[in-house]
Amino acid sequence: MKQLNNKQWPIEVIAGIIGYLTTVYIVAVNSSILAEAGIDREQAMIATILASFIGSVLVGMWAKVPIIIFLVWELMSYLPSP
Repeated sequence: MKQLNNKQWPIEVIAGIIGYLTTVYIVAVNSSILAEAGIDREQAMIATILASFIGSVLVGMWAKVPIIIFLVWELMSYLPSP
């Protein structure tokens, strides 16, 4: 594993915070979109978190790339309207 020098760690911390805030936003918005389509909000939130967790772990373990995987919002437009 590559060692970080003293100038890189603040950039890595900021990138981690931005990634976390982005994921929290996507979980909230995605679950509300699915709730409007008739899916229970709590179940939609759990499904979003599990799918992104599994995808992120697989990419991290298999490709050895630190990428956060989330559902694509464009696919949500195919859900039927209530």
